[in-house]
Amino acid sequence: MELLLEPSIGGGPISAINLTKALTDRGHSVTLVLGADTDRRIAEWVNDELDSNVVYTLGYRGVTSLRAALDDASDMIEGLSSNVDVVNAHGISGLAVPEEITDRLVVTNHGHVSSRGGHIFSSTIFNRSMWSTGSLSEAARIMVGGVLQGGYEKRACRRAQMVLTPSHFEKGQIIGGYGIDEEKVHRVPNLISLPEIAGTSPSPDSKKTLLYVGGLSTAKGTPLLVKAARYILGRDPEAGLTVAGDGPLRGMVQRLTRDFPERVRYQGVVHGDALSSLYSNAWAFLFPSLYESFGLSIAEALSMGLPVIAYDATAIPEMVIDGENGVLAKPYDVDDIAEKALALLTDPDERTRMSGNARRIVETLTDSDRTIASLEKHYREVA
Repeated sequence: MELLLEPSIGGGPISAINLTKALTDRGHSVTLVLGADTDRRIAEWVNDELDSNVVYTLGYRGVTSLRAALDDASDMIEGLSSNVDVVNAHGISGLAVPEEITDRLVVTNHGHVSSRGGHIFSSTIFNRSMWSTGSLSEAARIMVGGVLQGGYEKRACRRAQMVLTPSHFEKGQIIGGYGIDEEKVHRVPNLISLPEIAGTSPSPDSKKTLLYVGGLSTAKGTPLLVKAARYILGRDPEAGLTVAGDGPLRGMVQRLTRDFPERVRYQGVVHGDALSSLYSNAWAFLFPSLYESFGLSIAEALSMGLPVIAYDATAIPEMVIDGENGVLAKPYDVDDIAEKALALLTDPDERTRMSGNARRIVETLTDSDRTIASLEKHYREVA
């Protein structure tokens, strides 16, 4: 089957790369079109790693340049699509697909942008623990962006023959928020591709280190992470925190490292063996995100056997089963998530039990073979 993947307007490059790798391994011919400026480095890496045709285009910088970017993308896709059986676009990229080939269009939607923007904004405004100049302004930008992009995303979903989304939560959001027929929307979990760490278990003598891997932003709850960490570190002298990631609120984490230089490590963006080492040497995964349409970092942590401590909100409960492979706290309550983390840090038997459940449960939710077989089935229905 010949496939064309266009993931970049609105994000999704990593998911598309993992999908490209899996599909080419199954013998499909895939052209991956990456378009956002931030994807250029990814495109260069993919060309070295994948036996696929990777194209860089667009120069998309945001909603203000969207129309021009869509027109440029449409011209490129039209030139590439003569022998393509399926075009799988991500988010509003579906609007870039020329009208004459929309009968082959599948749209993957990673999040209902309008409801996500409203959720993040309200969760920030009505929670004093989230208040800072950076987080308040970022929450406002996310909400405005969601309002502006929501109409585009809705049209992309409506013109597609099929809509794929990674969680039951997002499936409901798309059906209800965009008025898409239920029969047209299918849940297909994101692929996680972790060859360096798959099959590895956390060290049995792991120190009491909590790990966070992800963006440092309002949406990911960085103010909550920092405040919960201060609570935890102030009550357990053996506890530590390692943070891997980057984003506009990195300064909050950097200040935390200065206040606790021996117990908090900020690693920046980490890949490969370095990431493997972080997972292997952590006690549990602390992830106070405000909104997850799937939770790729959660899936990674669980696949490594790490119990996850997170909030009972959005799609997170689909991955984290409270009391089984982790613990769920009252949404956006700093004291509650910190207390639950402290309880797990002081109970090695419970941590061991949850660690044993973690990989077993996540494999039932994100099995790669089943995901690819499901995608192939959906693609054949459209091709």
